[in-house]
Amino acid sequence: MLKIPTTIGAALISSCLLLVGMPSFAVQAALPGVSDAVDLDPSLKWRTIETEHFRVTFPEELERTANRAANLFEEAHLLLSPRLLWSPLNRTQVLIVDNTDLANGFATPVARIGVVLMVTPPEDWYSTSYYDDWLRLLVLHEYTHFLNMDITRGIWTPLRYVFGDVFLPNSALHPWLLEGLAVYMETRLTRAGRGRSPYYDMLLRSSLDIHLDQLNGPNPYYPGGEIRYFSGYQLFNQLASEVQVGPTADARDLIQSSDHALGLLSYRSGLRFPFFINGNLENITGKNWYQIWNSWQAATQKRITADLEKLRSEPESQIVQLTENNFQTFGGALSPDGKWLAYTADSSDRRMGLFLREQKTGIVRRLIDKFYGTGISFSADSSTLFFSAVGRTSNYTTFSDLHAYSLDEDTVYALSSGLRARDPSVSRDGQWVVFTLTQDATTGLAITPLLKKEDRFELGPVERVFMPAVYDRVSNPVFSKPDGSEIVFSLHTNGQASQEIIHFDRKSGQISALVKNGKFNRQPAVSRAGEIYYISDLTGVDNLYRYRQDREPELVSNVTTGLAFPFFSAAESSDSSEFHAAYFSGNGWNLARSRLLAPLPINALTISEPPAPKAVVQEQPWSEVEYNSTEYSATPSIWPRQWAPLLGFDVNRAIFGGQMLGFDAIDRHRYFLLFTYDTLTAKPDWLVTYTNRMFWPTVTLSAENTTSAFSGLLNYTRRARLEVELSRAWLNTYSRFNTALAFRADRSFNYERTDSSDRLIFAKKYVPSADLALEYSDTETSRLAVVPEGGGRMTLAGRSYLDDGLATWKALYIARQYLRISDHSVAIPKLKGAWSSRTNFEYFPANVTLEGNASSLTSAHASDSLDQLGIRGYPLTVFYARNANVFSLDYYFPLLRVFRGIGTAPVFFENFYGFVFGETSLLLSEGRPARSLPSAGAGVKLSTRFFFEAPVEFTIEYDYGFRKQARGRGELFAVISAGALLF
Repeated sequence: MLKIPTTIGAALISSCLLLVGMPSFAVQAALPGVSDAVDLDPSLKWRTIETEHFRVTFPEELERTANRAANLFEEAHLLLSPRLLWSPLNRTQVLIVDNTDLANGFATPVARIGVVLMVTPPEDWYSTSYYDDWLRLLVLHEYTHFLNMDITRGIWTPLRYVFGDVFLPNSALHPWLLEGLAVYMETRLTRAGRGRSPYYDMLLRSSLDIHLDQLNGPNPYYPGGEIRYFSGYQLFNQLASEVQVGPTADARDLIQSSDHALGLLSYRSGLRFPFFINGNLENITGKNWYQIWNSWQAATQKRITADLEKLRSEPESQIVQLTENNFQTFGGALSPDGKWLAYTADSSDRRMGLFLREQKTGIVRRLIDKFYGTGISFSADSSTLFFSAVGRTSNYTTFSDLHAYSLDEDTVYALSSGLRARDPSVSRDGQWVVFTLTQDATTGLAITPLLKKEDRFELGPVERVFMPAVYDRVSNPVFSKPDGSEIVFSLHTNGQASQEIIHFDRKSGQISALVKNGKFNRQPAVSRAGEIYYISDLTGVDNLYRYRQDREPELVSNVTTGLAFPFFSAAESSDSSEFHAAYFSGNGWNLARSRLLAPLPINALTISEPPAPKAVVQEQPWSEVEYNSTEYSATPSIWPRQWAPLLGFDVNRAIFGGQMLGFDAIDRHRYFLLFTYDTLTAKPDWLVTYTNRMFWPTVTLSAENTTSAFSGLLNYTRRARLEVELSRAWLNTYSRFNTALAFRADRSFNYERTDSSDRLIFAKKYVPSADLALEYSDTETSRLAVVPEGGGRMTLAGRSYLDDGLATWKALYIARQYLRISDHSVAIPKLKGAWSSRTNFEYFPANVTLEGNASSLTSAHASDSLDQLGIRGYPLTVFYARNANVFSLDYYFPLLRVFRGIGTAPVFFENFYGFVFGETSLLLSEGRPARSLPSAGAGVKLSTRFFFEAPVEFTIEYDYGFRKQARGRGELFAVISAGALLF
């Protein structure tokens, strides 16, 4: 996995446990699918290529890319299967998509999801930008994951037949073990990879303080999630360097090479319980992971100390930081009048945004939310700021587009929609805009005249002036002449482990390489005098260089960590020796100011290359095959992906049966089936749910016939239900609007148990009903948030019952807002209420129901829905009314940041935080005076992760209900709540 976890599939685990001592089963009707993670458009024309080991599915416009991917996967199987000592039992499902401008991919054999590739090449600030062939590196990385996690041996093998592809021990390994092996293989099997990048060594030179127990959970501090990839790779690389050919420590195998040792580690772990990892390594090498960590730290300290001494032997750049504690700073620009400095940044405290700094006062304003995009440029009159940002353009696409921010009007407006354009640069005369344009997995160069109509700018006709070869990537174009006649940019040619600085002359159409030295030269900038500068890793450190025609480049900065995104002022009064850039300061990338140094000796400042495995270079290139594709069919991927026997019993009854679920490769179809037999009622229980995504609304059909309630040991209720639901979501970059319309018919049967048989006491006719639900959410969170810190959630719902010819109408509203009070302390006002058109004494679900605390260890507070509203301070109490409203005010505040584990143990502690609340409920019923139910309380929570990807929260809470006549009282209780699995 490159950046995102595979969230689908793991949710299946909860439904396939063998249950003992449980008298009934709770079934979740919402079915997971791969579209939940990668926004698959069911309306596209999909096609499939089948090879010996893979089934590649893709939209028809990606035929060329899919054909190449199919060849790369077969090559990857040839390289990786012998190394990991495993070959999958069936063809591996692969999905190829190009619906996002965020380079990524993921893989999991859980539920036979397979591998998903987003083919857009990464921008040159990504850690993954150090590649030679992007698609090949992506395939190697993800297929390493798939093979590693697919290994099942011993008891795990029959469990695959009993439960489906769910209990796969290696899929539950430590995240840094999974990512470390994948990064190692991407480095070992290519001429690039993150293991060879100066970025990883930059982290080490910055004195980044990392401990082994920080790797087993989320990291809110820089480098964030990259810590798993970085540290995992370092451990595997250290392990590979220490491996000795010969017998394993337990003498069960003969180690033939370092690759073979890593393969044994993976192969043997497929036999073991996954969470305790040191024994496996000790059996193979005689060492545990603590020893490998310590030896890596010792070797690294010695090497980095020598590198730092060499870098400090020459004059160092004097850095003036303009920002503090930023997680990442993406480029910047100075206004032509010298008054403003604009930049993009995010931090652990806020999500990414666009910032404007007044140069005279140093006052900084956060203008708007802005998701990625590095290029920023001012109009010639300094009135407007042009930038790119990634955002949703539809439910199924997330693309980069151009935008403008008017400083005078304090407004932002779009310049393009779905153009896949990024990183604009405006010519100094204000007449032209140059930017990159992505299509068909290739990023090229485009230009357009900048037009102004009234008070707003518009783009003229877009001209694609340079589209390189397929899979190549153009980045960070800037004008090198004031009239926009010449452009410089960086170019990553696919197949080359390097980037070049390229010059483009618009008049002649001539393309020429200015800097081409086998290194990663990128992010060009042009000074007011027209000199060209760029960032390069020529010495092993990302520093600033000045281009000199017909001469060697000049090194004009010397930092020990790294620089990125340099820019100069165009103001006449500016200091020509001054530049700005993003500077890595150990805790993240911050905006900084510095001065150009006199040219420094490049050789004297060239440091050692990062220790990396020797690249495996194929003696003969892979001979590609031209595969024929066929129209996509839901078979065979529609066959069940998970199934399980179900068993529950107590002293009076036993329940046994089974369940299964499945979905096809592109998630057009989903289904869930459950069947059990209850020995007490001597009747079968069954539930069927089917979802179809092929239509404009998603259609879900469900039916059930189940035992829903017992009254003592002798009487029980059977429920029959038929339901049709139409749902649709509208997704925006920072918000979501859900709609759902459901029609159902519900019937209940009350039985009395006798010695000889069951006697039907009462059979209610089918009660038809219809639901309409509208939900809107625009919450904002951050890396250090304990609850959402901005935005809100709104729910409006209505239901109509037709019981014995009488219609009952029911309505619900829930509104909550998240108000940031101070650093991560949040006030949450919430208003909710429900209304029913009449009191119904025969069909109680038609009434408004308020339900008190359940006093359960796993669920203290009732949820809010059309069926009931949860209240606090009145435990084990239910109130019925025609109208009820509840107002509450909660306040959450952090107490302690932990974000540490216990060595390599599968437990991780995150945040310890507290909360207080006040609440009052108002009930209105026919023939009775209004009643209020006030309450207050407080508590503390500890958020944790168990087994790395299972969020578990521990709560100790005290609630007090002030209305004694309504059974209000004080109650101290503890709750353990588990969230959705995250892998």
